[in-house]
Amino acid sequence: MDRLPSQGIGAPQDGERAERIADLITELSARKIRYKLTRQDPRWSIAVAGSRGRILKSIRREIRKLYRMLDKEIQGFSQAWNLRFGNMILAKCPREIRDVVYGYLYEAVKPLPLVQNSACTTGTAHPMIQNLCLPHYMDPNYMGVQFSREMAAFWHEKTSFTIYDYRLLELFIKHDVGLLHHLDPRLAFPPAVHIRRLDLHLFFDVESHKITKDNRERLQGSREALRHVLSIERKPNFQLTLVMHTTHRRSIKHYLRNMFPLIYEFKRAGMLVDVREVRTMAGSKPLTTDWTYRFKCSEETWVKREAARVRQKKNRKKKKSTES
Repeated sequence: MDRLPSQGIGAPQDGERAERIADLITELSARKIRYKLTRQDPRWSIAVAGSRGRILKSIRREIRKLYRMLDKEIQGFSQAWNLRFGNMILAKCPREIRDVVYGYLYEAVKPLPLVQNSACTTGTAHPMIQNLCLPHYMDPNYMGVQFSREMAAFWHEKTSFTIYDYRLLELFIKHDVGLLHHLDPRLAFPPAVHIRRLDLHLFFDVESHKITKDNRERLQGSREALRHVLSIERKPNFQLTLVMHTTHRRSIKHYLRNMFPLIYEFKRAGMLVDVREVRTMAGSKPLTTDWTYRFKCSEETWVKREAARVRQKKNRKKKKSTES
């Protein structure tokens, strides 16, 4: 744990820094008013327009300088205050209470899509999430190393990660430095240890309503990639959501029959599995169907039901052929 400072949250130097910040804000406001009045002053004639331009340029330069000084003072004030706050929480609160604090600090974000990047395979960086900035509550320079690492672990557990390409699944789960390492090397967390929510989108029937060779290969590849989910260390109550994108109402049954052994393998490991279908047809809005209820029964019951459905289908075809 970082060394605890002798001052409390309201340290004496905070008051001095706050006074300097207030003085800078006052001076900055005065410069802005002067700039506005100088620009709008009707007494300036065309003959002295060049002089007014030089004066306005000088005022703009002073305003930029004041902004830089103000940013520096505010950053120093925020950094010092947050370091003392983080150390105070670590010193006075047990882990259970700290988790409550982390819950208040955590910003519920939308599911984070993971993207392919050439730097992902280097092992030294993991920019699989676009436009991700390190918030202050996870920045070791602001909150201290231990507070930031605990907060980052909490962030991994609460954030829902979304993969739109099943080929990224192995790279994501088996990466050894994690998602935040490229922002700060001190925040290296293997995803297989800390993540608790994962959404995987599988795209089928993109080009044809029939189950083509390309769809079969995509189905086989997605099944092989899904097996890497079993390398998650904390399997009980891990939330896995499979979203299958189709274009024809008959194809989903074929994909469910091919996925069911893997789904029940996840369930036996203690994982929570949701299965959804997003059917996109030309000229209409996407239709979402929840198929999770089909897998609430035991694996043996599921096999018997599917066998009964296949027999019924064959009987209907046989009866229709005899009638015709």
